[in-house]
Amino acid sequence: MTVTLPKANRPFLQREMGDATRRVVWTPDHRAAQVASGPVPLEDVAAPGFTEKDVLLVEDDPLVASAMRQLLESWGLQVRHVQTAVDAFEQTAFGQIAICDVRLPHGASGLDVALRMRAQGKKVLLLSAETQATLREAAHRHKLVLLTKPVSSARLLAALQSL
Repeated sequence: MTVTLPKANRPFLQREMGDATRRVVWTPDHRAAQVASGPVPLEDVAAPGFTEKDVLLVEDDPLVASAMRQLLESWGLQVRHVQTAVDAFEQTAFGQIAICDVRLPHGASGLDVALRMRAQGKKVLLLSAETQATLREAAHRHKLVLLTKPVSSARLLAALQSL
């Protein structure tokens, strides 16, 4: 199977700014700029502001993990990916942020992993394709940010910056 797509312009996010819409454009050198329209000169671009640079990604789906890793690394973050709760607990020394899928292999709970990571001082985000009210309530009760898959880059960026 062959898929041919036209070359795309740089990806961007739309932001409403009062009476005007501004675009946030992500450039190949991992920096962003807000522009009203038109191309963005690379020298006028600013990086997303992250104080924490190391992220432990706990995700069992290799495609989701690969896409998430590429996105996070494009923002200048260092990512270590693990697939299971056991692997996550072996990597607790890495990173200041943990992004945990809720449903993990072998019946493990990403919520439990996230709570344990937070108890060890990490900032934590939860990811899930599930939309059950009980999961949202549990995340709210534990004061954890829960993002529903598929997660847009804008939402992920906003959640990371809010930690």
